[in-house]
Amino acid sequence: MKQSFREWSRDKIPESIKENARSMRKEPTKAEEILWKALRNRKVNNLKFRRQQHIEGFILDFYCQEFCLGVEVDGGYHQTEEQRTSDRLRSEY
Repeated sequence: MKQSFREWSRDKIPESIKENARSMRKEPTKAEEILWKALRNRKVNNLKFRRQQHIEGFILDFYCQEFCLGVEVDGGYHQTEEQRTSDRLRSEY
């Protein structure tokens, strides 16, 4: 991964990532449900947030394109070593 900023691309997302994001939208965690109720329909400063947004091979719980802001709600599955490594790489990116 490059350390310098570059425009995020949503082009040519693998179908497996798209399907995973769709599945995660259908079955959110309780914390995601609560936060989504607060963010949806431009309730925060009229900002548009998306759920389970795929960006460069990662799936962010919530994303505001206007500020290039990704929001993650870490639940129990984030405690595995594999997921921690993935989360660290995503955060660094």
